[in-house]
Amino acid sequence: DADAEFKGKELDIVGSVISFGTNKSEVSYVILQGSGVSFTPGTAVECVLTESGVDALSRVSIMATATIKGTVQGFGETVKDVEGQFALFNSTGNDITISECLVLP
Repeated sequence: DADAEFKGKELDIVGSVISFGTNKSEVSYVILQGSGVSFTPGTAVECVLTESGVDALSRVSIMATATIKGTVQGFGETVKDVEGQFALFNSTGNDITISECLVLP
C-alpha cells in the first residue's frame, strides 16, 4: 500500500493550499489538497513545518499552489486546531502527514 511504499521517504509534494496556521502548541503546518480525479478531491497532505512558521506561512495563501519538501510519516491525526488557522474547509479524520517540511520557493 501507499503507506508502506512512501513512509520514511523524503518527497516534494505539489498541491493547492487548503489550510495553514499555527496551533495552540505553536506547531506550524500547511495542508495541501491533491487534484484527485474528476469531482473527487485528492488526499489531503498535512505538512508539519520545521522552519520558522512565520517565514513559511507568509509565503502561502489559500488555494495557491505550493511545493512542500518533507519526510512521509504516513496517515495520522491532524495537528491543527481552531487557533491561528486559515482554511478553505476543515478536513476530517486522518491526513497523510509529512514532517520536517520546508515550503519551497
